[in-house]
Amino acid sequence: MSNRVLLSLCLAASLVACQKQPTSPGTGQPPSSPKLSPAGDASAAAQISGTVYFKGDPPRPPAIDMSADPGCRGSIQSESLVVHDGKLQNVFVYVKGNFTFVPPRNPLVVEQRGCQYVPHVLAVAVSQPIEFRNTDPTNHNIHGMPQANDAWNASQPAQAPPMTRTFQHAETMIPVKCNQHPWMKMYINVSDSPFFAVTDARGHFDINGLPPGTYDLVFVHETLGPQRHSITVGPRERKVIDVSFVR
Repeated sequence: MSNRVLLSLCLAASLVACQKQPTSPGTGQPPSSPKLSPAGDASAAAQISGTVYFKGDPPRPPAIDMSADPGCRGSIQSESLVVHDGKLQNVFVYVKGNFTFVPPRNPLVVEQRGCQYVPHVLAVAVSQPIEFRNTDPTNHNIHGMPQANDAWNASQPAQAPPMTRTFQHAETMIPVKCNQHPWMKMYINVSDSPFFAVTDARGHFDINGLPPGTYDLVFVHETLGPQRHSITVGPRERKVIDVSFVR
């Protein structure tokens, strides 16, 4: 066989090898597609927004006397049920689903300010850090009481350096209190989905970047409990979902 024929055969074999797809070890099949990130095709992402209403006459928030500690000034009102013009604040809203995403590295901040936790309800992703700061002229105690995550109980003196916590498991309405000031209480929500929000003073929420599909949309309030609604969103759809809690 001439050298020219041998060279032609080698080139043909190389071309076939380059076109063949790699196989997964031991299967003889092409490797499966990687799991899609929650962003998917950004140009097809949908948006969910809406308002959470409170039906009925909300009770007047009780006043809280903080005079027992000279470092706490004046009085405040309970935030366990905050309603403005029939709209419900501090509702945790999230999309249930099997999403792959990188948790944000930037910490969310909880301030102990005016002998209150600010904000009263917080939502974070699994593994996203939370930074607790004490800007009050008095000592505080941060006592977290989760069920699915590790509990903790730590003192934080006035103007002390921030303390950081992370959570490894999804959980809703984790109570956090201050053992030194019994009126101080907040709730942390940990999401294994990147699509979540907390309603503002107008009862409004926005969730952006959701891939098209059918999902459960869950609403959770600290005293009124949870609600679950099935939703379907199409490519680039802007869907409005309004719900009501009744007491």
